[in-house]
Amino acid sequence: TKLPYWDIYIKENKSKTIIVGGTIAGQFMAGLSGGQRKLLLFELIVQRTASQDNLLIVLDEPFAGVTDDFVPFIVGRLNEMRKNHNILLVTNDHVETLKKMADNTVTVSAIDRSTVKINGKMGVDRGMALLAMSIGDEYQHSTNNKDLEFFRSVEFSKNGGILNVVVFAVFAFTLFLLMFWNSAPGQEALVLVAAG
Repeated sequence: TKLPYWDIYIKENKSKTIIVGGTIAGQFMAGLSGGQRKLLLFELIVQRTASQDNLLIVLDEPFAGVTDDFVPFIVGRLNEMRKNHNILLVTNDHVETLKKMADNTVTVSAIDRSTVKINGKMGVDRGMALLAMSIGDEYQHSTNNKDLEFFRSVEFSKNGGILNVVVFAVFAFTLFLLMFWNSAPGQEALVLVAAG
């Protein structure tokens, strides 16, 4: 397979010394810059996923160390990959370029991570956003009794925690009342209430 900008490596007499393969990340000659390594690695991912469909491909900082000259090439390859795969990009670089090609954008603040911005909408609860993204386009947040029914079926089952708490509370309150059973004035028990 021909890697991008291979003619540059031929001119620099590096083409025969570049080893690609061996591991998922590939092995690269130490003489290449970080951006050149990133570009070769990116192309390796594109080629290894080309014959497959519906993969979730997660790329962390795909533009880190890459010069602006290579950004259009990578964006073009990402657009090709989007036709057959779901792509999740985590990046701080070239955000505006990626927003133009993205179906959805989620922006997480470095200061307040409890809420996120989704497609420009501020203040979306982070947990709800993750749930919506995992379910996909069918997600609708609506209030109904299904959550309450689920809670009841789980917590009030044989293994649920609510029944155990109620039984223990009734038992402890019964012991508390028994301390005062048939007590006369002057025989009050010392009651110590402690919270942990």
